[in-house]
Amino acid sequence: MILTALLLLTSCYYLVQGGQTLLKEAVGSVRNKDMGDSSTPVKFGVMGAANIARKNIRALKLARNCQLIAVASRSMDKLEKYAKENDLDSSVRLLDDYQSLLDDPDIQAVYMPLPTVAHTEWVKKAAKAKKHIILEKPVALSHSEFLEMVKDCRREGVNLMDGTMFMHHDRYSSLLKHLNDPVVGEVKHIRSSFSFNGGQEFLDTNIRASNQGDPLGCLGDLGW
Repeated sequence: MILTALLLLTSCYYLVQGGQTLLKEAVGSVRNKDMGDSSTPVKFGVMGAANIARKNIRALKLARNCQLIAVASRSMDKLEKYAKENDLDSSVRLLDDYQSLLDDPDIQAVYMPLPTVAHTEWVKKAAKAKKHIILEKPVALSHSEFLEMVKDCRREGVNLMDGTMFMHHDRYSSLLKHLNDPVVGEVKHIRSSFSFNGGQEFLDTNIRASNQGDPLGCLGDLGW
């Protein structure tokens, strides 16, 4: 009951808070490599006008140690609508191709919510452009593919961070604290589940239901 209550209490806001915690860790890592002044915000670009990116765009706007410089999409019409829906400041540059974002000298780090099939190509290009990377889950289609990304980033001296934000959420340390409390006692068994009903529109249009977007499907998205 204690564990269930803790999870319920945090589930309503962990998306944005988890995004902020993820950004905090990413910013600290970038500063360790590139910056000495902790008062200077890390400048981010977002590659792709994806629905999953909305939470991290909000987190970027709320974080005092980050600045959103640009968002790129292959469709300017979609991007302009996306900018209005997410209340992006007029100072945020809207770019109609990903390479333009990587070529922007003001951007230090990129958040990449692209379809999984595009990760290898654009991680390699982002690393070559000396951009630190937060990569949306699942990071790759295979272990060997991910190791190739890691190799590219190490060679170029940039950070690569898995965007599985709940791993960075405060509720995990809170759960551990309670698990170590003698009042709880020894944990014998843990069972959990995570699912959602996407509906027909999800099956028809979402990249997770397409082998051209995320061939790993629900296992890659929910099981990562």
